[in-house]
Amino acid sequence: MQGQDCAAHPCRRSSRSDRTRQLRLASWSYRVSGPVEIRHLVRVGAKMLTHFGNGIPLMINRQHNPIKPALVEDGLIASIITDGHHLTNDVIKAVLRVKGDDVTIVVSDMTSVTGPKPGQHTIYGGVRITLESNNAVFLEDEEWFAGSAMTALQCANYLQELVEMGVLQKICFYNPLRLLGLDPKTILTNVAPMLTVSRSGSLEIIDYEDLY
Repeated sequence: MQGQDCAAHPCRRSSRSDRTRQLRLASWSYRVSGPVEIRHLVRVGAKMLTHFGNGIPLMINRQHNPIKPALVEDGLIASIITDGHHLTNDVIKAVLRVKGDDVTIVVSDMTSVTGPKPGQHTIYGGVRITLESNNAVFLEDEEWFAGSAMTALQCANYLQELVEMGVLQKICFYNPLRLLGLDPKTILTNVAPMLTVSRSGSLEIIDYEDLY
């Protein structure tokens, strides 16, 4: 995957060679594995659990399943989608208590229908989906959950009632940057002035265009 190098020209347009660098990050995802497979992944370089708790079968063995060994594996960072649709609040709290806020990061499952009004849309070259008013996405005329239209900022705001502000900052901001090898101080210097707190207490970007 490509990672942006913000040290030279943070949050400004520049040439591709100036802004990008090769970043190799192995992450475990969407697979029914046991403790043996998970430990092997860590030995060969896996660092993270992608969208933890998502993409597994609806029915799993109560003892032998991928959730338990993944949670207790200290060598894996857990990334969780905190949009209120992928994981229940109880699961989010359980992940944070078991993994800890030092090795947990928040991500989104933002789809291409983020932004449009609720209703029927076509994505990915012909897939018909329904975007609901709560930002949940389902396959059209079916009950199959297909993602959400919530941004990373909205996922962070969703967590406000579940965790303290210090934990929120760590898992939504500091931990992801450190995983990518970026200096949080550099990002704060350039992005923090563009953030404000609304009356509801949510973070809002006040000058979105300046981020690019």
